[in-house]
Amino acid sequence: MCFATSFQSRLSQILSIACLILLTGCSNRALYDNIQSNAKLECEKGPPQEYDNCIKAHSQTYDAYKNSRKPLIEH
Repeated sequence: MCFATSFQSRLSQILSIACLILLTGCSNRALYDNIQSNAKLECEKGPPQEYDNCIKAHSQTYDAYKNSRKPLIEH
């Protein structure tokens, strides 16, 4: 039963992301924000002692993410 719930959750995330990608006018920022929101929701399902670290791992702003990728894209 736990596997089915986890699978349904993952499937829901994948479908949400796919829909966002397919929608006309979907910006990179909106896509990034949606992925971050889904990841934070997943943090609530994990062990309580890992919650703070999980939230921190998914709290980078889009601008910070974009800036961190610049060196990788330029080469």
